[in-house]
Amino acid sequence: MSTPLSGEEALRIVLDMVLEKPERGIPALIGPTQFGKTRHIWDYLIARGIPGQNIMMINPQNDLPEDIAGWPYREGGNLFFTQPANIRPDLLAPSNYDAQGNPKQKWAIVIDELDKAQESVLSCFLTLFNPDERRLRHTRIPASVPILVAMNEPEGRALPDPLIARLLFLAFPMPGLNVSARPQMAPIQHIAAELFDVMPTVQFPARPKAPGSAHRLASFVGDTRFWQSQEVKETVVRGLFSEALSKVVLAKLENRIPNPSKEWALAVSPHDMAVHLIGVLTAGTWQEKSEVLQALIDRAANQDPTGELTALLVSFFELPEALYGTGRDAEHVRVAQKAYIDKILTFVTEQKAIRANGGRVVTGKG
Repeated sequence: MSTPLSGEEALRIVLDMVLEKPERGIPALIGPTQFGKTRHIWDYLIARGIPGQNIMMINPQNDLPEDIAGWPYREGGNLFFTQPANIRPDLLAPSNYDAQGNPKQKWAIVIDELDKAQESVLSCFLTLFNPDERRLRHTRIPASVPILVAMNEPEGRALPDPLIARLLFLAFPMPGLNVSARPQMAPIQHIAAELFDVMPTVQFPARPKAPGSAHRLASFVGDTRFWQSQEVKETVVRGLFSEALSKVVLAKLENRIPNPSKEWALAVSPHDMAVHLIGVLTAGTWQEKSEVLQALIDRAANQDPTGELTALLVSFFELPEALYGTGRDAEHVRVAQKAYIDKILTFVTEQKAIRANGGRVVTGKG
């Protein structure tokens, strides 16, 4: 098995994937109070190059609908709305965007304490969280602007199903979070390590069984990062489906044959490669099979410090099914097996010798 990702690494990858394609859902960090959800979002956005002064905070517990979506006014018998008071005008100005719609000043919207939102403001978020609209009344938020949510687990009050259906829930604290390792904890690290040695379990709100979750999942499975680790897959699936449905979906994904491609071969974990390689080769064209095998052999030679990938490839080519998958007929299987294994081991050995020799080709002539 490949080395598992930490909860923080999996969370960062999922956030990257979602913000690149808003149709994958609005990421909502959810968990108990005072564990640093909002701070984690700030740190993440700043690491993406968004200055702190350009992170626009919305607090639906206190902000009025007019603060969030604009105040109404009439002009010539028509009803209009001002720009949202929570967002700086210069960030929304057309001059802040290039021809492709990318902001010259990067900025983001963070909605804090969504679980405590006043009923009167919840409708504002239905259009903002819709990837086809991303609108606060008359003000459209460009797709290039990240929108993130921080919230506690709702207590004694259920959020509307249409709102929940638009969210991708992400548990925080994530598995493996080490609170005592935070720099601010240094003076009392020994105390924090004992107080917070076990992280609380996060319960997601009940969510409707809706096709929207399946549409969002379809966008994820086409991204090679989704298949890189079990942690990423579980984070996405559990954030989109109920607990019961997520188990069904994860089991089905284990049986899904990925599309045969060089990109899959470059990103797949050794475990998933062992599970799916025969199916991938059987489903692909001759060109696709060749690209997949060559990419895997190159990885074994240059990106396999533990030797795990090499060992799995050799084991794979000892199976008759492996050679059938590459298009060989039965009478050539035995000869082809030895040829493939010898090729893999020779190539891997040569490449590692070249690296050990400082990048120079070893000729054997002293």
